[in-house]
Amino acid sequence: MSPTPTDLNHTPAASAPPGFTSNLIDPVRKEVLPGITLAIVGMVISTAFLAMRVYTKAFLARIFGLDDILLIISWAASLSVQITIVYYMADRTMGTHVWDISVQQLKNLVLVTSVDSVTYLIVLATAKIAILLFYLKLARERWFILATYAAMGVVVSYGIALACSLIFACTPLVRVWDVTVTEGHCINRGKIYLATAGLNATTDIVILILPMPMIYKLQVKRIQKLGLLFIFSIGSTTMVTSMIRLCLMPPLVKATDMSWAILKPAIWICIESNLIVICGSLPILRLFLQNVAPRLIGEYGSTAATGRPGRSAQKHEYASAELSNLERSKRSHRDQYSTMETVVGNDEGSDTFIGERADKAAIAVDITDLGDRDRDDSSLAKHAAPVPYSHGRSTPPPRPARSPPPPV
Repeated sequence: MSPTPTDLNHTPAASAPPGFTSNLIDPVRKEVLPGITLAIVGMVISTAFLAMRVYTKAFLARIFGLDDILLIISWAASLSVQITIVYYMADRTMGTHVWDISVQQLKNLVLVTSVDSVTYLIVLATAKIAILLFYLKLARERWFILATYAAMGVVVSYGIALACSLIFACTPLVRVWDVTVTEGHCINRGKIYLATAGLNATTDIVILILPMPMIYKLQVKRIQKLGLLFIFSIGSTTMVTSMIRLCLMPPLVKATDMSWAILKPAIWICIESNLIVICGSLPILRLFLQNVAPRLIGEYGSTAATGRPGRSAQKHEYASAELSNLERSKRSHRDQYSTMETVVGNDEGSDTFIGERADKAAIAVDITDLGDRDRDDSSLAKHAAPVPYSHGRSTPPPRPARSPPPPV
């Protein structure tokens, strides 16, 4: 006869060792408040960085792509993992000795840990692929492209392999998450957890080192190179967290007091989940500041968000928003990514970026009007209004007069 839910809620999950007594009412606990605080603050910061990235790429630059979708998936999965971790910290399960929690609490913890282990693989894999997709925009050298795709293949392959190993670790399958099932057998899941931490640390190192030759070869100012190196070096923090988690895994694997030993690795999982989303959003930070708060980075151009001209943008304050819309509609997919590549390493003001877009748009209007022989002169005059030029460009020569239409 299987135990009733009431029995499971009032039965200690394990016998207390000599010198200890089970206490399900007021158990001895590790300090969980720092872990809860780190997780909540990290979720808020990572959400803010992701919102910045989505707003910039979807509404300012209009180049929302697959890498953005993958990073959103990573963020959503990381929230799922962290919310359950915070809940079980507050529920007096994580950070409590196994003999001070009930069988039902342990059963719930094992179930959540099994689900979170697979979900966390999704967090890391999607975020790393998003970062590698960004790398493909840095250079078109064959070796770099092949190396980037190879890294993607490794991330996807080991992610699928580890996920399948965790899902189908036991026979019968229910034994994976139900501690009350005793028949059947399981593979050593501790080794899978160690492999997960080790492979994640290795791919973190590869992702950190991979773009360095491309950055070194960039024909940009030294301060720009240092800025890019700084952005990518921040990614080393995820490598550090992976190393720390790798060091914490062996004691957890060998521990019989699972609910007590799992607390520290769980906290570092929260830290790593938030850092990888933040690192995936950092390359867009400069473009965001150029268009939303240029004064913070010492630039005074007009912003794409408000359209208000700044100190260096007054020369082309009459540029029509319609011109930018026309240019944007004619921009090809390849040109979109080229624009992002330029902006990521751009050290000029946001006014330069917007001015270039307006200039290109003006040319597009000229070509359109010259090829349209059915429009009246008033319409032509409306769309052929001169657009002020700036940034050291000479004023283009006037358009040749349009030849009169042939007699009907």
